[in-house]
Amino acid sequence: VFSSRTRTKFVAVAAAAIMCVSGAEAKDFYKMSTISLPTPFAINTTFAKIVQKYNKDIEIQVNATGAAPRHALDAANGKTDLFFGAPSLMWLMNKGVA
Repeated sequence: VFSSRTRTKFVAVAAAAIMCVSGAEAKDFYKMSTISLPTPFAINTTFAKIVQKYNKDIEIQVNATGAAPRHALDAANGKTDLFFGAPSLMWLMNKGVA
């Protein structure tokens, strides 16, 4: 049999623990690279917004800096998760031309 004060402390600690556990919902965070021209940026931003609208546990950050070959290299090195590129550019990079 616990005193009123002990029960109050126990309930407060239990409530705090429940709030911490339920509030620790982790989001998956992805980085997406695009060139800063209006059309690719608009397409990639729209893509990110649609994905985030229907997947509340995903967050995509769109980075509109740099050139397309740099984005491919950043993806290969694990610095960015998503990017859109031209197949011809990938072929040129594969052959060592670009």
